[in-house]
Amino acid sequence: MVEKPGQRDCNRKPEKVPQKCACSRRCYAADPERNVAADHLRARRPHVALDEAASVATATGTPEDEAVRHSDGERLASLLPLLPERERELLAMKYGAGMTNRAIATATGLTESNVGTIVHRAVLTLRERW
Repeated sequence: MVEKPGQRDCNRKPEKVPQKCACSRRCYAADPERNVAADHLRARRPHVALDEAASVATATGTPEDEAVRHSDGERLASLLPLLPERERELLAMKYGAGMTNRAIATATGLTESNVGTIVHRAVLTLRERW
């Protein structure tokens, strides 16, 4: 049965369909060479049942977790330019380079308690604007 254009795509194999299929453009039969190649590559791909795939833990978590982290990173990147340069530099040292307050104080000439206070206030500012 030939479907009218605009209806659902048909799933007929090319050998059962005339050279030109009258169904929608995305029909399986519309481009048999491409589909044969896609079938070949698809068959080589390992298949895992959905129940098994859901239980597989990845290093970065689920795709949803990865998307949230990416979105949070973009949001944080848009908020950082709103902070003064000194606070951005201290946050970069603390969280980007993983330095301790003592190491930051030595590198910048500030006191250790002053570094902690500035970093804390910068984090509070970011949380307020979040």
